[in-house]
Formats: sequence, structure tokens, C-alpha cells
Amino acid sequence: MPRDCAGPPLLLGDTIVAVTREHTVMALPPEGRILWETAPLPGTIVRWAASQDRIALATDSNELVVVDATGAVLYRAIYPALPVPEAAPDG
Repeated sequence: MPRDCAGPPLLLGDTIVAVTREHTVMALPPEGRILWETAPLPGTIVRWAASQDRIALATDSNELVVVDATGAVLYRAIYPALPVPEAAPDG
């Protein structure tokens, strides 16, 4: 991995997605070059779940961020308590 990871990587389609210690999300193909990387998210990413072509991430600042397979942020919101991202069977 080109960056230190905060946990084990996830498989999103044919792409490896990893949360970094710098609070970013990066995607790599099997050969290892970075395809995309998000800007740093506020707070430490403490929970995440992948479903089909999306990954949902919860931070210790109670923010939920959903990123698609291209690295685009699709949703971002702050909650009163730590959100619990969960993958649904139908995506």
C-alpha cells in the first residue's frame, strides 16, 4: 500500500479501497497505483461499510460520508451521535 492504512482494505467492485491514517479514503487497482483519494475527512474514520459501488464512513466527529467507486462524495451529514454505517443486501 502506498500509504499507512487505518484498518484492513475493502473490495469495491474490482478496486481495493482503504482508509488511511491521514483520514482519507484511497482506491487502488490490484497493481497498486492510486486511482483516487479523497480530501481528508474531519475526525478519525472509526466505522465503515461497503455495498456494491459505495462506501459509507462514520467519523469520531459524528459525520457520515458516502463515497462512490469514483471517489465522489455522494452524501455528507453530521448526526447527534456516532452513525453506524451498514451495508444493505440490495445495495
